[in-house]
Amino acid sequence: KELTFIEAFIGFMDSFKDTQYLEAVLNLRDFCATESPFGDFIRSVLNLELNTFGPHLIAVKQAAEPLQDGDDLFYVNKFKEFILSYLKSPEIRLTQLDGRVVLEVCSKKI
Repeated sequence: KELTFIEAFIGFMDSFKDTQYLEAVLNLRDFCATESPFGDFIRSVLNLELNTFGPHLIAVKQAAEPLQDGDDLFYVNKFKEFILSYLKSPEIRLTQLDGRVVLEVCSKKI
């Protein structure tokens, strides 16, 4: 159940263009930085409006429903790590390759 939810949520985040809006609506940084109960996060996800967030939300809600009764997720720390790395701005580095200057962009999502 948990892995199904995580996979669906990852797909949802990839499909949603306005990551900052999603971050604000779900309080993602607060959820990741504190010991917020996972059950509260699931309830927030289930309360999202389908009209606002599109069809990818259907799979997330279906995967979240079996988890709403429990406050514990075995992979919660890894899930939080993923979300934080996803929200992190891309890192841009200047490097030289064969005498040329190259911009290297590193991120979980570009």
